[in-house]
Amino acid sequence: MILVTGATGGLGKAITKALGTHPHLKGSTRGLGDRITNFDENLDFSGVTKLMLISTMSADRFRQHKNAIDAAKDQGVKHIYYTSTALRDIRSSNVKDLMISHFQTEEYLKASGLKYTILRNTMYAEALNSFIKPEDRNIELPVGNGKVPFALREELGEAIAQLLLEDHENKTYNLVGDRFYSFQDIATQIGKAKDYEVIFEHKEKHYPELPPVLQYLFEGTLKDIREGQYEVSEFITVGQILKRESASLNEMLGSIGIIS
Repeated sequence: MILVTGATGGLGKAITKALGTHPHLKGSTRGLGDRITNFDENLDFSGVTKLMLISTMSADRFRQHKNAIDAAKDQGVKHIYYTSTALRDIRSSNVKDLMISHFQTEEYLKASGLKYTILRNTMYAEALNSFIKPEDRNIELPVGNGKVPFALREELGEAIAQLLLEDHENKTYNLVGDRFYSFQDIATQIGKAKDYEVIFEHKEKHYPELPPVLQYLFEGTLKDIREGQYEVSEFITVGQILKRESASLNEMLGSIGIIS
């Protein structure tokens, strides 16, 4: 049986939806588990052979992930898939303090003796809504010429579901969109879709109105884009997994409401 943690979250919903409609599982209740649990107590993985461990957003998520891995091992789970993050070098990342727990989890999982598959996911296309508004004609962000292989969360979920049904024992993948885009590319595409010029300018931007943790995340992420942290050199694309082209930039921008 496959069990997906965090199945009520955005990525979890996308994965379970794709599993539920997959030709190998469609119409079957034998392959999927559904139960209420949490990472601090009552971790019930009985009968589960393959666990999709979606990373939490907690400040102490490594402890939570460690609890889940320990419980899975104790209860006979054979294989854990884990969603990490695709960065070129965590040691030089501007969000290291928040993201290091992903890599701590990776190391703990590898040392557990269980089969593992680590999926280092790219930035969701949906994250663009945090930086760009549909009415913007000037996009001012301190990202320079940095590029990101954005992917829609739903397509990432579909790709992960496919990998869950295949054999990827003891593998680590940077899972990215089919193409790498700069914010100049994004501004140009918005302009084409809206039939007016949209200008991108590299400009420092701060978020003092946000709580300190979010301010650190937003500003650090923009610096990471500028410094090429998302331009990973070894990767597998959503399109390669799904055997079709993933959403184009225009389709992604439309799907998240920046263009219509």
